[in-house]
Amino acid sequence: MIPKKLDFMGVGTRKCATTWTYECLSEHPQLCLSKNKESYFFYDDHHYSRGLDYYYNRFFDHCKPGAKAGEYSSGYFNEKAARRIKKELGNVKIIVCLRNPIDRATSNFLHRQWSKQEKNRDLAQLVKEKDNEFLTESLYADTLALYYELFGRDQVQVLIFEDIKKDPVRFIQYIYKFLEVEDKFVPKTANKIINPTNVKNIGWYNKFHINVITRFVKTETGRKLAGRRIVRKAYYGLIETPLSKITKSKPTLRPEQRELLQDFYKEDIQQLEGMIGRSLDFWR
Repeated sequence: MIPKKLDFMGVGTRKCATTWTYECLSEHPQLCLSKNKESYFFYDDHHYSRGLDYYYNRFFDHCKPGAKAGEYSSGYFNEKAARRIKKELGNVKIIVCLRNPIDRATSNFLHRQWSKQEKNRDLAQLVKEKDNEFLTESLYADTLALYYELFGRDQVQVLIFEDIKKDPVRFIQYIYKFLEVEDKFVPKTANKIINPTNVKNIGWYNKFHINVITRFVKTETGRKLAGRRIVRKAYYGLIETPLSKITKSKPTLRPEQRELLQDFYKEDIQQLEGMIGRSLDFWR
């Protein structure tokens, strides 16, 4: 049954346990998540041009009557997506998960080096540039302020990624409560690690993952398959998780590189603390 409207939207950010959260929400019997974790609809112009009817019919035709429907994506924490979500869906509940911007940028930078996207570029050079998306993505305050403005503070739930490690069950049940469904439910995925972050020490695996898996999932057929839980679980269970155990030592930033990022994000962290009313000293 296709819902008449959506009830909630998880808007990211990237590298903040979106896959884990999507799986935990999908397990709840009172919730219906989009068939694909990433529909790309609200930030991809090609998909958005197909219209809202396409979006509902393509991603939510499996929903049961009475279930609260929503999407949990990693790419909607930006102005374009925020304004489109407001225009098309109205005053839905918004879920935002934020991670230490220094760690998040570090993870992104090292992954790009591993995948050869930033092989010959120094972090100091990238910090000086104003249009590095993987660095500016972790400047949270302005985008969060926009979501507050568009949807109202009562409709926006701000979560902190680091709280998952402390108590994953409490973390996900906090979201259930916000969505006004049974908040004592414990999903099977709650204590599992999905999408482990590792640097593979297998040359053929790197090429396979980047050149085959990543590109394939961007196709229409790939998105359909990637959105099916059975296929996704088979991939992580049979390929990703076993191979993640064969790794190099995880690379880290040099002290002077980390200091660059600390200076880069210092003001934004202070601004964010005032907005959410919580100390973020553990991010410094």
